[in-house]
Amino acid sequence: DNPANVGVFNSSTNALVQNLNFALDSVVTLHSIINSSCVTAPNNVCTEAGYYTEIVTLPPIAAGYTIAYQRCCRNAVVQNIVNPNNVGTTLIATIPGSGLTTVNSAPMWNQLPPLYVCVNLPFQFDHSATDLDGDQLVYSLCTPFVGATSNAPMPDPPAAPPYNQVNWLAPYSLNNMLGGVPLTIDPNTGQINATPNATGTFLIGLCVQEYRNGVLIGETRREVQVSVVNCQAPVAMPDDINEIIPNSFINCTEYVEFNALSSSGFSIWWDFGDPTTTADQSTQQSPNWTYPGPGTYDLTLVVYNPINPNDPLCTDTVMQTITIQDTVIPNAGT
Repeated sequence: DNPANVGVFNSSTNALVQNLNFALDSVVTLHSIINSSCVTAPNNVCTEAGYYTEIVTLPPIAAGYTIAYQRCCRNAVVQNIVNPNNVGTTLIATIPGSGLTTVNSAPMWNQLPPLYVCVNLPFQFDHSATDLDGDQLVYSLCTPFVGATSNAPMPDPPAAPPYNQVNWLAPYSLNNMLGGVPLTIDPNTGQINATPNATGTFLIGLCVQEYRNGVLIGETRREVQVSVVNCQAPVAMPDDINEIIPNSFINCTEYVEFNALSSSGFSIWWDFGDPTTTADQSTQQSPNWTYPGPGTYDLTLVVYNPINPNDPLCTDTVMQTITIQDTVIPNAGT
């Protein structure tokens, strides 16, 4: 928005003190970061951040102030809250009352979390903040606030507090924002952990409270929209080797054909386990090899993403022992 409508409210009476219009300073396109070193994030979505800077002077009051900005609407594809395309947001900041402190700087988040997260892979992120006053910071998950509606998407001034929370869509909840292994945050460090088990777009809420001498003096909230995507991590399937190899026997021939068709799209490396040569390797998807004779051989198939083959999440290996038997020559007697 240009301008963005911001309201300043008395935190005790919720009365509007000032109605401000913040001019848009700049717009920055965010990088499509993903929590995987071997997968490239989708490039068909553009996410931007708008920056607003204003200096506002307010008289000190015992109750302090609540500053609020409201907007509608959220993306319709958000799947963990009810009716996202007609539910807006309320973003707030608080200024402690003069009875708590005379000087204070709100905590600043150190970085934005990834816009994309891999399904069925562990997601870890340092979501800590920095407080210039050295106040104690305590982190938690929190339910985001609702705000404007599609009928009035840019209220001027914003509505006064208190603000209602969004309704989570079952089975999602404050304790299960992404599905799978529940999203958690360390209250002392801000470390986020989760292993989502479904693709889609999800809303998550994060809070940090600041304490001075054991007294709560303020809270800063953040909402993040995260897309969980299929990262197509490399998988080496046992049946990639050969449909008859799971029985561990190949009868009557030393010539063997292999395939890795289900691993299409990744780099492939075969080791046929022939001890008589070091040339028993291939990077073809469907190679073949002639063994020196009957015996037992250890076959290895490695499927990997060349973006970062040293990352364990980018590589998968399957091994199979195969036995080539002596050719049986029937003897028909008279």
